[in-house]
Amino acid sequence: MKSILTMLGILAAAALAWYGVHTWRMNHAPSPPHGTGETLAWVQREFGLTDAQFAEVKKLHDAYEPRCMEMCAHIAEANGRVESLLRESRRMTPELAEAIRAAQQRRAECQTAMLTHLYETAAQMPQEAGQRYFRTVTARLLEDGHCISDLMAEKP
Repeated sequence: MKSILTMLGILAAAALAWYGVHTWRMNHAPSPPHGTGETLAWVQREFGLTDAQFAEVKKLHDAYEPRCMEMCAHIAEANGRVESLLRESRRMTPELAEAIRAAQQRRAECQTAMLTHLYETAAQMPQEAGQRYFRTVTARLLEDGHCISDLMAEKP
């Protein structure tokens, strides 16, 4: 039982650390260029997209961005709940354990949606460029834990 509580404590601390770093990065990141076309211009240049291919990538990005922002807000809310319970409690509680599970579920939903979006985006490109795009962007996701909107704003 003690090892389970220790493990849950470590998970809670990790979730809190992730939230803190994510929040700091979101608040201190440079602002992307104005307008989605400017923001995504590196994708067209880097992967040699035609105007028609780029228009499809931009269309996918524009459609996905509000959903991404909504998911980020849900993650922040779930992480805030964990943080609040951590401040209020001096021990592991069922409520804290559930809040941790809920935060993990939100992140998993976000990652699934992001990967679906990346596959759809890569499919709009020539096969080799799409594979390189997918590898490039997912490597950044795995390395930094970014949201897709952050990744699209600058060249990885």
